[in-house]
Amino acid sequence: MKGLSITVVSYLLLGLLGTTGAVFSLVSLRRTRGCGRPPRTIFWFTMAIICLGAIVLFADYLETLRVLEKISNRVEAMIRGL
Repeated sequence: MKGLSITVVSYLLLGLLGTTGAVFSLVSLRRTRGCGRPPRTIFWFTMAIICLGAIVLFADYLETLRVLEKISNRVEAMIRGL
């Protein structure tokens, strides 16, 4: 159950950051429409979201591996006990 809650929170965080990034991009593009070049902050904010998403997904993967290791240890103990 703990792994599932971490997964849900991590995906909600990514969704929130993605939505914030989209809104930030639209606002920035409206403000700089006359300049002719996109602002650098959009690029760096997008890169930060991608990196954070990769870290969160990797942490979720590690949590899944820990849960599977616990289950396999219990199964192995049950088999040896029989």
